[in-house]
Amino acid sequence: METPDSWRSSTLLGSGSEIRSQFENCLAEGCPLLVTDCDTKQLAKDKRFRDAIQSCKQFINGKLKFKITVEDHEVECNPRFRLFLHITVEPHIVPPHLAAYTSVIFFQRSRADIEETLLDRFIFQEKSKLEEERVSMFQEREENLELMEKLEKSMLESLSSDIRLMNELPATKKLAELKKQYDETLDSQERVESNEATNTRNRELSREFARRGAVCFHVMQFLREVKPSIPGILPSVPAALRLRHCPL
Repeated sequence: METPDSWRSSTLLGSGSEIRSQFENCLAEGCPLLVTDCDTKQLAKDKRFRDAIQSCKQFINGKLKFKITVEDHEVECNPRFRLFLHITVEPHIVPPHLAAYTSVIFFQRSRADIEETLLDRFIFQEKSKLEEERVSMFQEREENLELMEKLEKSMLESLSSDIRLMNELPATKKLAELKKQYDETLDSQERVESNEATNTRNRELSREFARRGAVCFHVMQFLREVKPSIPGILPSVPAALRLRHCPL
């Protein structure tokens, strides 16, 4: 298993020399390389990656170093090298001559996940006070839990000591003070939990907007598939959806 520190990342939007330099270093060292913002049509013709992609079996099955061509010169490769290409299109759009040499993995978020993301974004933009209150209550709850743990530990130490509480007034006063602080912290924690419940109910009042946004997102995904057979429908739909309270 490769550690995260051994990974390299690059983007096809960067300069050609920079990408090529990182690519050659990863080939030689056997480090995984993640390339983002890939255009599948250009990638299949890119001389920097073409030979490496077509030599995938050598990287998978090879044990010894070998050489491949990167643009105009040869580079010695470590078979531990792995190339990960990030694209933003569906699997069936990947050109066959590229898909034949790669393992295509499609990640798609569910409508429920999109709904939660849109709800968080809506609260952050339109009801920032709710988000500020939620963060503040979370911090207060964590502080209360830490304080309660310390107070419990202090009370247990006092009770488990050799001091006879019936005969030691200072120790009895200290224990009573600890118990008072603990009760006050417990009351504060109950108040925070009650406020969190109220905050959650207020947050849920905006869920309908997020749910509509998630539905709109899925509709647009499907319309991308049918657009070739229904020309002109795609540009007009977003405006119609925005008019129906789908600003997300």
